[in-house]
Amino acid sequence: MKYHTPYLLFCSVLLLCLSCKKDSDNNHDFDIDSRLHIVGREDYVATYWHAGNVYRLGKSQVSSDANSLYISGNDVYIVGYEMSSRGKYTAMLWKNNLPNWLTDGNEDAMANGVAVVNSDVYVVGQRKLPNNDNWIATLWKNGEPISLSDPTITNANAYDIAVVGTDVYVIGESRILSDLSSKHVYWKNGELSYLSNNEVGSGNQSITSSGNQVYMMWCGAYNSFGDSRVYYRDLVGSAKLLTDSPDDTRGEDIKVNGTDIYIAGWISNAQKNLQAAYWKNGNQTLVGPENASSFGMAIALSGNDIFVAGYVSVADKRSRAVYWKNGDITYLSDGQYDALVRRIWITP
Repeated sequence: MKYHTPYLLFCSVLLLCLSCKKDSDNNHDFDIDSRLHIVGREDYVATYWHAGNVYRLGKSQVSSDANSLYISGNDVYIVGYEMSSRGKYTAMLWKNNLPNWLTDGNEDAMANGVAVVNSDVYVVGQRKLPNNDNWIATLWKNGEPISLSDPTITNANAYDIAVVGTDVYVIGESRILSDLSSKHVYWKNGELSYLSNNEVGSGNQSITSSGNQVYMMWCGAYNSFGDSRVYYRDLVGSAKLLTDSPDDTRGEDIKVNGTDIYIAGWISNAQKNLQAAYWKNGNQTLVGPENASSFGMAIALSGNDIFVAGYVSVADKRSRAVYWKNGDITYLSDGQYDALVRRIWITP
C-alpha cells in the first residue's frame, strides 16, 4: 500500500496524540447506541462518534471532513479530506483513527466513499493534476490511484462505491467540457455508463449492494426553480421516481433490506422548512422537526430499527449533529460548534 505516511516515529506519535485522540474536552454525555459508528464533522474538523466517545480525526485549526466509513472485522476505515499547508484539499483515509494521506497535498483531492474486501481497500473520490483545473474521478486501490475519467475531456467526480464479488461499482457525475451541466454516471470495473441525461443536472448520489444486486440513487432538478426529485434503480431495471410530489425532495443515502428499499433525505415542507425524512419503498416518514430545518444524510437498518442520521439547524447558522432511531432523536453535539453527520454504520 503506497500511502503518504510520516517518516519519523515522533511525527506519527504526535499526530496520534493531537489528531486522533478522544476529545475529552468536548466529550458529549449523550445516550448514544453503542452499536453505532458515525462520521461527519464538528467545528469543521473530521469527527468520529462511537460508544459515547468523540474522536477528532483532523488536526485542530485545519479544516477537514469525514465523508464515509466502512467496518471490516475489528478495523474501522474512514475517508474524507483535510486541508494541506498549501491550502489544498488532501484526500484522507483514517484506519482505526490513524491518518493515511492518499495524496500529497500539492493539488486538490477528496475521498468520498470506501469499501473493503479481504485485504483490499477501495476508496473513491476525485483529484486534480498540476496545471489542470478539471476534477478526475478516481479510484484508489490500496493507495494506488486509478483514473476513471480524462480531465482533457470531462470534469468528473466519484461519490460512492460498492464491491460485489470481483466487480467494482462507482457512482458519480461527469460533465463533458463543452456541456453546461453534468450527467449522473456509474463505472463498472472502470467502464462508464450513464444514469441520466444532462438536461436535469446532477445531484446527490449513493450506491449500495444487497446479495449480488446493486442499487443506485441520485437526484435531479426538474424545473427552472431548481427543485429536485429523487430517482433510484438497480443495474438491470429502469429508473424509478421516488415520489411525484412537487415539493423539493432530496435523497442522500440508499440501503436495501431484502426487497425493501430505504432512502434517507429531506423535503421542503408546508412551513417552508427543510425536514429530514426517509422513504421505505416510496412511502415517506418524516423524522425532523417541522419548525426548524433538518437533514437526513444517512440511513442504517438493524432488525426492526431504522436509524437516520444528519443534522438540525439551530441559532446563529449553526447545526447539531443528530440521529433518529425509529423517529426518536439523539443529539451528538451540543450546538456550541457547527456539526453534522455524513454516514452511519451499525455493528452487531
